[in-house]
Amino acid sequence: METAPALSHAARSGTAIGAAQLLSYGASFLLNIAIAATFGAARTTDAYFMATSTAELLAKILLGGALTSVLLPLFVEHLAKNDARRAWALFSSLLSLAVIAFFVLGSILQVFAEPLVTFLAPGFSGETRSLTTLLLRLVFPAYLLSFLADLAMVPLHAQRRFGLPALSRLVVPTITLLALLTLAGHVGIRVLVWGTFSGTVVQLSILLIALRRFGYVPTFLPHVKNPDVRRALLLTLPFVLSILAAHGAGIVYRILVSLEPEGSLASLKFGERIFQMANVLFIGTIVQVAFPAFARAVSTSPEEAQQRLQTAIRLVTFVGIPLTIGLILLRTPLVRVLYERGAFTAEDTAATAALVPFFVLGLLGNGWSSLLGHFVLAFQETRMAVAVSVALQAVAAACFVLLVPPLGVTGLALVSGLGPFVLTALYLWVFRHRTPRPGTLFFNARTFRLILAGGICALAVTAIRVLAQSFPLTKARDASMLIAAGAFGGTAYVLAAWLLRVPETGIVLRLLRHEFTRILGFRFGRKARPANAA
Repeated sequence: METAPALSHAARSGTAIGAAQLLSYGASFLLNIAIAATFGAARTTDAYFMATSTAELLAKILLGGALTSVLLPLFVEHLAKNDARRAWALFSSLLSLAVIAFFVLGSILQVFAEPLVTFLAPGFSGETRSLTTLLLRLVFPAYLLSFLADLAMVPLHAQRRFGLPALSRLVVPTITLLALLTLAGHVGIRVLVWGTFSGTVVQLSILLIALRRFGYVPTFLPHVKNPDVRRALLLTLPFVLSILAAHGAGIVYRILVSLEPEGSLASLKFGERIFQMANVLFIGTIVQVAFPAFARAVSTSPEEAQQRLQTAIRLVTFVGIPLTIGLILLRTPLVRVLYERGAFTAEDTAATAALVPFFVLGLLGNGWSSLLGHFVLAFQETRMAVAVSVALQAVAAACFVLLVPPLGVTGLALVSGLGPFVLTALYLWVFRHRTPRPGTLFFNARTFRLILAGGICALAVTAIRVLAQSFPLTKARDASMLIAAGAFGGTAYVLAAWLLRVPETGIVLRLLRHEFTRILGFRFGRKARPANAA
């Protein structure tokens, strides 16, 4: 089959990245568990999550996202022309510009942090607002450093070196977790921002050392007259000009959540972390592999890029359906096992579990929209990409205003889950001249077969849940149920998809067989055959 090698390559690469990210996001989850156990879902965690989410938003607005997305296809383009020197010169100058921006923006925020928090969190009490301001001033430099680390990953991704970037993400949560476990009793929640800053310094150092091995030569002054640098900045300019409009929904979100009862933001964030874990490990890895593949294909054949988009979307759909079903059906025992200990009470569990389904609804949409967004950026159509983003933010902001008053914090989670589907529809409509028809991507015989397989998966998971009710309610029971439901439901899904002759099933089964053989080969000294061997 023509698309099988592309699917197989994406799946194998995604598995390798997923293994590395399993460690890093495992550490992140341990950190969130420790935060929940130490501080619960209360005023201090509301302040912490408001500060960190605001710092992340500001870093993305001012530095992140756009520049990294623009740099990758340009870097790949130069490598495809066997001009590595030009690629590294571009990266060096952009990194130097980002470092200068780091110091300027960091200094500005120290002055304006208090009025910014007052604007974004009008519903917080004076004490909570003061704590949020302090934490924002401390944590913002860490998020700027995190952006520099993301920028440093671009050359590695462009050269298909995904392992080290994925493993480097282990550094920040590990250092923060160690700081929390050793110093929380002495300095309180501030230990989290100190740990985050220390971790980002170490992560960035590791990546820069690795880049030196692959040809990076530090440049302290950017070459702003370099045509490639000017081209990159011009491609980024539409993003910069649309800062306020493109992030209006995020601002509305923060204002509205601050008006909700104490602990609401913490419950939202703890629920969102479960969605993010599934998204990054199982969906994000496919997107991460696909973007460089899009960029390489665009430089040779737009038709090949479209074909790769189709295969990536099919693989995301195959993986996303059972994940969505499992997370929705198993949300309460999952939250209980992950979070309910220490300061995190049964009431916090109920509040968090109630929000998980709304976030998880967006799992498939997030994968689809991410693939479409990266596909568009591979063609360097940044202006239209920004227009789509602005339109989405306008829709999301309007939905927040309409749904949050009657639904409360549930409305915030619901809009967050539905947003990716709106973004997918916008991308398909605006870029219909470049993307395949929606029917080809989503509404085909394979999709309906996967939905049927998903129904069988849901029945299998439900059967395990019913069986578990006959045992006393304990965390051991919940953990055992999660393992059994995951294994039984996943097996039922793959078996049903195989019987229904879904093509992606063969790719996944060959991948699993290859990985199992490879592990045995390393264990017993044998060499595994390639996954696509006959």
